[in-house]
Amino acid sequence: MAEKIEEYKNLLSLSYEDAVESLLQKYGPVIDDYFREKSYNRFFNGEIKSITKGKFTKTSEGLYCHHVFENKYYNLTNKDFCKEQNAPYEVHKKENLVYCDLIEHFILHILITKETNGKFGWPGVRTYLLDNLVEWYVVCVNIPTEKWRLFCYKKAKLSKNEITTLFMEVKKVLPSSLQPKFEKLYKDAKYACEHEEELNREYEDRSIRIAYNGIAKSLFTNNVEKMELEIIENMRNDSSERLRKAANDIIGQWLILKINDVIKAKDRQLNPKKYAVLDKLAFFEQMRAEEHEEELRKIALQNFYLEFHKKYPNLQNIDVEPDISREKIMTLLYRMYYNTKFKSKKEYKIASINMLRDDLLVELNDRLK
Repeated sequence: MAEKIEEYKNLLSLSYEDAVESLLQKYGPVIDDYFREKSYNRFFNGEIKSITKGKFTKTSEGLYCHHVFENKYYNLTNKDFCKEQNAPYEVHKKENLVYCDLIEHFILHILITKETNGKFGWPGVRTYLLDNLVEWYVVCVNIPTEKWRLFCYKKAKLSKNEITTLFMEVKKVLPSSLQPKFEKLYKDAKYACEHEEELNREYEDRSIRIAYNGIAKSLFTNNVEKMELEIIENMRNDSSERLRKAANDIIGQWLILKINDVIKAKDRQLNPKKYAVLDKLAFFEQMRAEEHEEELRKIALQNFYLEFHKKYPNLQNIDVEPDISREKIMTLLYRMYYNTKFKSKKEYKIASINMLRDDLLVELNDRLK
């Protein structure tokens, strides 16, 4: 183990170019291109939706395949990123790839981050590599069971003390602006792994609240959007039993509602006279509800005016309404009291910039005593 971590430290001390060369010497050249050229070009032309990959993989030996040109392009393993950046096919050729284990892959991204001052390399560290290392080797949870991932886990395995020591060395290598960010990412990743069950529970609770309070209402009122339906569908396929149960419950309630609607529609066809009476009753009930709502609105508005004039009694003398804007209050104050003290209204506004609307109302009311 001691020899292994020293190898990682030595790799970290190299330039990115030398680190790539060192790994090529260690593992040999990559055996195939990452994508098939014809397939890549057809994808770029919009003829197909996915790209055929080459036979380069060595995950059975615990190795990942890294794009050397990720110091100039983002996430070259992702077809959509490739298209968005118009990445040339050359970046995927085998001579521009290198094998590495998980920690070596992490170090390559750290060296790219260092040499590009965070422009490239850092996204890979932030969104994938660091979390993976903390999960497997620091907190020691979610150890993979899939064969290829298990090979990768074993290939780079370090003790908790060794990986923590390596992280300290990594932090020193990073640009000073990214050092505190790296430390925070590490702490956040560690916390997330240590409190995974608790955080998952919070996520489930939040998702269920959103589903019942928002999406369900939209669904029941036939006002649901495509994105909301996708959320429900994702919940139905989630690994969490609670999320699946909530989604199925919402869909079940919606189906019952729809069945009742069908039954009512059929009954309406069979009993038109009955529903003519019921529709009239519903109409009058709606009218009464609207009248009641309007009465409550008028009472609330009346109380609002009474409270305003109780708080600022002198403002009634100049017909100031409760919804007067801050701008109009300042205009009144300037015209009535400050036009001789300031050269212009603009100068007065600048002098009063920190005064709140309520403070201006108090001043205007007091000056009218």
